[in-house]
Amino acid sequence: MKKLKWWVAYLLAGGAAMYLAIKPYRIIHPKLPQTPEGLEFVYQLKQWTVFVIPILLVICLAILVLLWQKSRWWTKLLSVICLAPAGFAVWLVNTNPFEMMFNPLPKPEFVKIEEVDFVNDEDMVIAVNIGQESVAYPIRQMAYHHIVQDIVGGVPIAVTY
Repeated sequence: MKKLKWWVAYLLAGGAAMYLAIKPYRIIHPKLPQTPEGLEFVYQLKQWTVFVIPILLVICLAILVLLWQKSRWWTKLLSVICLAPAGFAVWLVNTNPFEMMFNPLPKPEFVKIEEVDFVNDEDMVIAVNIGQESVAYPIRQMAYHHIVQDIVGGVPIAVTY
């Protein structure tokens, strides 16, 4: 019975680490609606999970050491497999996978408006006009990159969506 309590604690600590690491990405997912309150919650959560999740991993490791001594080979294998989510959570809380998925477009190329064949009349664009220079960034393309670094009218800009 005592061993079962350790297993429950082990799985709860690993599950809590995984939940705390994934929750922010469910709220700030780029394809889902976001609210100011949700973003504020995520930023606060991310500040303290950087410390809490590694502590939960250490707790998992300590319990694993306790369970390891009197376990059979298959429970040792299971316990190591169950440790993987807590380790992944530590990596996830220190990484932003969306930054890996949505790379900025570093060197945008432009064509004159008469030569454009990839933007339809009903497509939305982000338009920037600085001085005598005007450019338009199609939302359809921005949805993947989310940011374009460019120079318009001699002014460096970062266009985001």
